[in-house]
Amino acid sequence: MQVKELSKSELEKFYNVYYLGLDEGLGKPLDTAQGMVGIVSAGTSSTPHAHHETEFFIILTGQGVFDHGNGQCEAIEAGTLILSESFRRHSIINTGSEDLFFVSIWWREAELERQALAGQAIPVLPRKAMLIATPPTPNGNLHLGHLSGPYLAADVMKRYLVSKGVEVNYATGLDRNQSYVPLKAQQHGQTAEQTLTHFSESIKQTYQLAGIDLDLIISPDEAADYDAYIQAFFTQLHSKGVLIEKEEDAYFCDQTGEYLFEAYIKGTCPHCGAGSDGSACEQCGLPNQCVDLIAPQSKFGSEKLLKKRIKRLYLPVHKYMAQLKAFWQNTGMKAHLMQLCHALEAHDDLEIAVTHPTHWGIKSTISGYEDQVYYVWAEMAAAFIYMSEQPQFAEQWSLQEGTNWADSSDAKLIHFFGFDNGNFFTALFPCLWWGYNEKIKFPDRFITNEFLCLEGEKFSTSRGHAIWGNEFFKKNNPDIGRFYLALNSPESFRSNFSLADFQQKSQYLWAGKFSRVIGDFNTHLSMHAPGSETLPEAGAWNEQHVAFYDDLRHFAEKMEKSYHPERFSLHSAANTLVYFIEALWHFSQSEQYLFNTLGFKNQARTSLQLRATALVYLGYYVSPLMPKLGEDLLAAFQVSEVNWEHVNSMELAIKHYKKLDEGYFSAYRSFERKSSNEALAI
Repeated sequence: MQVKELSKSELEKFYNVYYLGLDEGLGKPLDTAQGMVGIVSAGTSSTPHAHHETEFFIILTGQGVFDHGNGQCEAIEAGTLILSESFRRHSIINTGSEDLFFVSIWWREAELERQALAGQAIPVLPRKAMLIATPPTPNGNLHLGHLSGPYLAADVMKRYLVSKGVEVNYATGLDRNQSYVPLKAQQHGQTAEQTLTHFSESIKQTYQLAGIDLDLIISPDEAADYDAYIQAFFTQLHSKGVLIEKEEDAYFCDQTGEYLFEAYIKGTCPHCGAGSDGSACEQCGLPNQCVDLIAPQSKFGSEKLLKKRIKRLYLPVHKYMAQLKAFWQNTGMKAHLMQLCHALEAHDDLEIAVTHPTHWGIKSTISGYEDQVYYVWAEMAAAFIYMSEQPQFAEQWSLQEGTNWADSSDAKLIHFFGFDNGNFFTALFPCLWWGYNEKIKFPDRFITNEFLCLEGEKFSTSRGHAIWGNEFFKKNNPDIGRFYLALNSPESFRSNFSLADFQQKSQYLWAGKFSRVIGDFNTHLSMHAPGSETLPEAGAWNEQHVAFYDDLRHFAEKMEKSYHPERFSLHSAANTLVYFIEALWHFSQSEQYLFNTLGFKNQARTSLQLRATALVYLGYYVSPLMPKLGEDLLAAFQVSEVNWEHVNSMELAIKHYKKLDEGYFSAYRSFERKSSNEALAI
């Protein structure tokens, strides 16, 4: 007989559970299963996670809740038995005052794993959703790198959700108070106000040209109550003791006397060693204090920096670390952002200055700090609440406590931003929101992107290495432009925009394959019923028809998953469209022989009805990404709006077709990039 006493001090920790593997406890490996004895400390929970094994839990002592990760929870106590299926996210929450002991046994069964994957239904869509994209800085127009990120992604998701009957609002702003605005103005001999006005209008025009359908763009300089709202936000934080006063070192330019932070200073990131501006590193995403930059340089030309001690107001992020960890665990995000959160967790003394002694921004109204302005990224936390309370959104969209929006479990808030802004969204904003109002509506999901390169190099305004959105979408079919940006979406890692590849793929897929599909359909309908706009009912089916119908079903399922907020992927959606257009072209080519022989008239009917259904489905699923093409395809089959219920009811029952020109994309024009700096055109 072997007896072993468990002590948490001697056990390893995994998923926030103290555990002893059964093989270790038994002193020998287990053949077909693995197991452990686990302890969840009082008042804590295991980290929510999923894995491919089937897992069986036996609760030995204590009480708590077992969370299956899909809104299903059940009370547990000594003697409770639970079977957790493959790929089901789960966790144990100890609600008692004593440690909770359990035994877990897990094993692999390939068939159970396949069944679990097959049984994973596409998650239910929310009843309403607010999508917020990071406000762009009006120190330049939007180039394709900007558009390929949050702005296109949020637009595509909005269009899809609307087609499913979800009530959606899509908002952004203009980041007026960024220090990059006056810096750009100074570089080109303009006032900051001139720069702001010029590029604000350029950005709005680019949204329109690219088909970005925004419900709200907050322009702080046009909103009379904006500054007062932001000031009241920080006044409340200060009065509640959330902000602390600290005297710390800061850099000033020896030549101009300018306070150096954010856009005004550059150096080497103290965390990852990459080149970085002040306040945050776009490479690793971590914040810096400016004075900790290695080899710092002023952007005002002076080689000498002066270091002075000054008082500023700070947000002690480290005080909220326990809340942040829980927030990170329960908010959907990609692996790179998860890594950033893990890195932030290690900074247990992190404090971020929320006031700065500079001239551009919203003046502080807090006593003793009237000569400073609020940090623009801290301002943004309040700006998002301000957006939600605008008159056109009505009361139910406010993020504040007590509204229908904040209290509704099927109302989702999704933020779209570049990874380089990650620490603001995952740490700075949540801490400010907790300090302001603990019951505020927090984001349910983060949709992030990395950088898009141009011909293998990073977009650069100063070198003229950029393609401006307004120029590009004026000279190209907007649908094709949007499609290619999605196909090369930098959603999980850096990707590349190549003009040669853009032109080749556009010609091959849209001016080539798609046009041939439309031409074949027109020809075959004329051969079957000359001059008719009425489609025949399906007749006899052959093996190829059944196989293509199965392809159509898989196409629809894949597109649904690609557009769904919980699995959202522009890259997946665009690639699925490529595959399906190829499949539709191949099917169309193979069907031509049915129309050359009178004996196959019944099968020809099925061929036409199948292809009509495929084109209607294509019109529906292409609409979020290529809205004009989707609208025209659906209109050709007398579908007046992009609505799933209507489209689904028409499957294999399409009656009318108004001929679509097979030269639909023949007006495609290639774009030639000119090396120019749009900023000089102020």
